[in-house]
Amino acid sequence: MKEKKGRMIKIVVAVAIIVLFVWFFIIYPWGYFNKNENKLKEAAKHYFEINYRELPENNEIKTLSLSELSKQKYIDDLFVPYTKNVCSVNDSWVKVRKEGDSYKYYTYLKCGYLSSGVDHTGPEITLNGESEIILDKGETYNEAGIKRVYDKVDKELKIEDVQIKNDTVDTSKLGTYKVTYTAYDSLDNETVVERTVKVVQKLGGVINNDTSKRGYYTGQASTNYIRFSGMLFRIVGMNNDGSVRIVSAEDIANVNYDSIQSWLDNYYYSHLTDKAKKFLVESTFCDDRLQSTNLVSTECSTKGSSKKVGVLSAEDYAKSLEGSVSYLYTDTIVWLANDKNDKEAWTSRSWYAGVDASVKYMEFNKDYSFGIRPVLTIKKDTLIKGGNGTFEDPYILGDLESAKAGDKLNTRITGEWVTYGGYDFRIIETASDGTTKVISNNVLQISNAKPEISYQTSGDVKIYNPKEKGNIAYTIENETPNYIKTGIFAKHEIEVPIYKTHASYGKMDSSKKYKVKFAAPSLHEMFSASNINLTTSYWLRDSSKEANRKYLTANAGVVYYDKQHDNASAGIRIVAYIKKDSTILDGKGTQDSPYTLVK
Repeated sequence: MKEKKGRMIKIVVAVAIIVLFVWFFIIYPWGYFNKNENKLKEAAKHYFEINYRELPENNEIKTLSLSELSKQKYIDDLFVPYTKNVCSVNDSWVKVRKEGDSYKYYTYLKCGYLSSGVDHTGPEITLNGESEIILDKGETYNEAGIKRVYDKVDKELKIEDVQIKNDTVDTSKLGTYKVTYTAYDSLDNETVVERTVKVVQKLGGVINNDTSKRGYYTGQASTNYIRFSGMLFRIVGMNNDGSVRIVSAEDIANVNYDSIQSWLDNYYYSHLTDKAKKFLVESTFCDDRLQSTNLVSTECSTKGSSKKVGVLSAEDYAKSLEGSVSYLYTDTIVWLANDKNDKEAWTSRSWYAGVDASVKYMEFNKDYSFGIRPVLTIKKDTLIKGGNGTFEDPYILGDLESAKAGDKLNTRITGEWVTYGGYDFRIIETASDGTTKVISNNVLQISNAKPEISYQTSGDVKIYNPKEKGNIAYTIENETPNYIKTGIFAKHEIEVPIYKTHASYGKMDSSKKYKVKFAAPSLHEMFSASNINLTTSYWLRDSSKEANRKYLTANAGVVYYDKQHDNASAGIRIVAYIKKDSTILDGKGTQDSPYTLVK
């Protein structure tokens, strides 16, 4: 009997708890809410009793928000049950419509998790096409319109009733345009949908426009410059898949023919920024074996495997011709991708000493080291973020931003420019110790005089050695302070590559290491090749075990290592390391606006 009585007590308690729960969390809150809902409706009615001229006619709808009624003192604050939180004044409203001979009031109140059951959402608008459209500059924008308008209460609505605003898209001007679509249901609930139209400048579109849809540049092209990964390039043209090929606007280094791909893959590519690499795709490059009779062919019969970076072929040069003129011809000797036989490969130059000026290609032994102009392939549909393609204002893709005042120089990237002590330098890389490795853009000089030095050491073998008096290296280390301020530079270890005979990238026989402040550039180093500002030869630190073989870059821009001329002289172009605490004052890191440093 006691057990039965105990069970009954538990049941009664449980029922009581349930009843209390239902009362406190359902019945009372909803009752309280319904009272508030009725207060809102009565406030609206009172408003129209006074402002009866505002009552709508026919099937028109007049909406009064809780916010408006509160401001005009037709209603006091309404609160969420059990709290001091007011109901939503912006989302709550009363709508009135004349139906027959009387007016009907529709009330929607939102209080926390409680809200009225009246239809308060607008219809669903389904657009034709995408909600974001990207157009190339100059393309035609065609308004795609509406596919469907559907309301959960009114069902299918008329497409022609949708209001379209801001539908004038000017594709001659870059920018983002908004097209808005507005629809209402029978209770005047509104839905607004936007379509974004972005007018951009696609790299491919610019090329087609500049080249009259040929897809590649010819003649003396002057609007195909592009700054990428801190370096200046020329746009060559588009591949069949829409990707874009660019070539360095300068010789980066001098490399023997058989080491070109190794140098490109293992050295050059590593100096591109990670952000720049995201713009790139691999591509196949032409590497036909050519004879002099087919150097002018524009058709490639043999393509190699896909590569991250390569060099141009004779076929690329042939396509770029307009008559006998091409923007690709340079004053330096540049390797082409094509070889002639097992021992010789082709080069290009705007002129060759002692040869008819019309000759633009010559074959040389593959052991020689000539200029390398790397070629990269940019993804299809890449957008241009600025510039007009000229040398002064090249296109930019948004792969880097210039430094800000106060940034450390060692945070900057390969290829950017910095000025100090009256000389412009290029950044090669940031060293592991935080110093910044740079190379002077020109040879050292005093009052426009460019002093030249020569080896003044005994012995037939000339190895670059900063500890040996009379050695080129010793002179560079000790005489450089006479030509340039030295306070910003730090001593740093350099490596002197030593070869058995000819220099060949990655195949030195031995090396020596020294700690110095100033050194000659190495043959394979970034930006060590000649440029248009250099009219004086300069020494290189690469060395050979062969008697009298020394390396320098001649004033004609060609690497010179004829071992017969023991008395050769050349200028001083330096590689140095800027201290790790060096801070940028201003500048953009470009050739015409190099970074200046805080003194």
